[in-house]
Amino acid sequence: MMRALPALMKRKDVKIVMIGGDGISYGTAPSQGGTWREAMLAEVGDKIDLARVVFPGRVPYQTYLNALQRSDAHVYLTYPFVASWSLREALAIGCPVIGGDVPTITEFVTHGDNGLITPCLNPAKLADTVQTVLEDKHLTRNLRTNARKYAERKLAMKDYLASYCGVIEKLTGENPMPPGSAEQPPPLLERPAAKAPGKTVARKVAAKEAAAPVATAQRGIVQKPLAVKTAGEKTVAKKPAAAVRSTRRAGAGGT
Repeated sequence: MMRALPALMKRKDVKIVMIGGDGISYGTAPSQGGTWREAMLAEVGDKIDLARVVFPGRVPYQTYLNALQRSDAHVYLTYPFVASWSLREALAIGCPVIGGDVPTITEFVTHGDNGLITPCLNPAKLADTVQTVLEDKHLTRNLRTNARKYAERKLAMKDYLASYCGVIEKLTGENPMPPGSAEQPPPLLERPAAKAPGKTVARKVAAKEAAAPVATAQRGIVQKPLAVKTAGEKTVAKKPAAAVRSTRRAGAGGT
């Protein structure tokens, strides 16, 4: 993503927000020491307008959702790793997703339907794909609509739990949460009206421990366990996420 910034900076109406801390959750530190942000800024810093690249660090969960609602694109690159909560959240909100071409992402994102797929290790192609989303309004509307529809169809918590428990039952002969169980979460796929094209899904945090992998977050869209950590009533994002905003489209998706 950082190596794609010089090309993106050629547009004067683009702002990039890189949400997340400098710590390393997965992988290794740079061999020369320091953080990856420092390493990448040393590589591309003199080629970009740092006034239009924002590093807010870790932010409250609601701030992160607001960023997705105002984003023209959510750049999601994971290589190689499993798909995490931010991909699901972006789809649920209806934010256009630009994902890397690895199976963990293409399992969720179909190119040209509910998002766009680009080579993980090709900064030039990534920049071109972001430009496509910013320029093609018809495509962007379709991506937003289809992303939300996909989330409602495939990522609803009650459906996910039913499938997960079905796998357990197939392996053990027992369903840990049979139909009608009091432990089943209520359907919480709430979709309040939003002024911008990006819609949000109400989130309710349960006060249970994660004995069942998805029981920690009772909400309409599946959250990967332990992907966020709570502090009081605030939830703080652990993993960096990149969002692109075109200021030319004020009021319509993009931070």
